[in-house]
Amino acid sequence: MSGIIAGNGKSEQQLYEILRTIPDEDILCFLSTESTDKECSGLPVLSYEKGILLYRSGKVDHFYVTPGEKLKADATAYSFLRLGVSENDIWYVSQNYDITPFFERRELSYLEYQVADNCNMNCSSCSHYSNLIKGNVLSDLESTRNGFLSLKKYVDNICLIRVLGGEPLINPELDKYIAMNREIFPDSRIEIVTNGILVNKMPDALIRSIKENRIVMNISFYPAMKDRMADVTAHLDSLNIPYFVSPMISEFSKVTDPSGSQNAADSFKKCTWRYCTMLRDDRLGLCAFSFLTKYFNEYYTEYRLPESGSFSLNEADLTTEKIMRRLNVPIEFCSYCKQPGDPCKWKHGPAGFGSPEDIIIDSI
Repeated sequence: MSGIIAGNGKSEQQLYEILRTIPDEDILCFLSTESTDKECSGLPVLSYEKGILLYRSGKVDHFYVTPGEKLKADATAYSFLRLGVSENDIWYVSQNYDITPFFERRELSYLEYQVADNCNMNCSSCSHYSNLIKGNVLSDLESTRNGFLSLKKYVDNICLIRVLGGEPLINPELDKYIAMNREIFPDSRIEIVTNGILVNKMPDALIRSIKENRIVMNISFYPAMKDRMADVTAHLDSLNIPYFVSPMISEFSKVTDPSGSQNAADSFKKCTWRYCTMLRDDRLGLCAFSFLTKYFNEYYTEYRLPESGSFSLNEADLTTEKIMRRLNVPIEFCSYCKQPGDPCKWKHGPAGFGSPEDIIIDSI
C-alpha cells in the first residue's frame, strides 16, 4: 500500500514516524500548500496538485489527513472528494493518532457556541447580526451543558472549542461555561473570543476559571480599541493569562443575499466559514447562520432568510457517521450567502440598529 500525508507540520511528521513502523505501508511524500522544493523527514514535499496526479495514476492508494496546526482536516478532505478521491481512500488521524475512515471519525476539528447573542461593539456588518439585538440575550447554562453531553455520545474530542458572542464576557456565568467545557472535553483547546472591551473588568471568579481550565483569550482587534489594546494586553500579562490579538480588523465582508440567488454548492465550496460548526442547546449546525438568521428576519421584516440548517443531537438513529456527513454538505442558507462576500469598511453603531447597505450584498 502506498499513502500520502496531507500537510508537513509537526503532527504530520509524528504521524510518519508511526506509519513507517507498519509493515507494507509505504509513505511516498508529504503535501504542502507552501514551498515544495524541500524534504521533510527524508521524504519529498509535493503540492496537492501533484498528490492528486499520483492518486489518479494509481501510484497512491490513500491519503492521511490530520487536524494539524491549522485544523484544516475537513477542508482538506472535502477538496480531495471534490477532485475525485474516493471517500474510502481518505483516512483521518486524530490528535491521539487513532486512524479511522474519514466519515467514521469521533473527533471534530472545530466547534463554536455562543453564550451571548448581543454585543457591546455592535459592528454594523456583523455576520452574526448581533448589532440588530437590543438588550442581553444570553444562553442557558444547563441547556448548553446538555447539548455538550449529547455531543459527547458521538465524538470523543473536539480539537478547538471557541466560546463566542456577540460578546461572551457579557454573560455573568462565563466562568461556569468554560469549566463545563473543560470537564466534558478535557483535551480540547478552548478559546474565549472577545473584542477586549470588558477584559479589564473580568470578575475574580472568571479569572480563576480561565486559569484553572487553561483557557486562551482570542482578541478580535477593531479600530475602536486602537488606544485601549495596550492596556488590555498589559492586564492579561499581569494575570499570566495566555492570549493572542488579531491584526487590526478594518474591513468586513457582506455575504447576505436575501434573493437566494447564489449557487449553494459554489458558495459552500468557497466559504470561509464552511467548517465553523456551531452548537446551540442540543442542536448542531453547519455554521452560525443555521441559528442566527432569525435576528435578520425579525429586524428586516421585508425579507425572509431560511432558519434551517441544524439538527437535533437527540434524533432517533443518529450516528457519528451521519453527523459527519451532514456537516459536509451545503444547507439552504448557502443559496443566500455570497462567497466571497462584498468588502466593506468596518464601523459600528448603537445596539439594535442596522442599515441594509451594511449587511446586504451590493447587488441582488
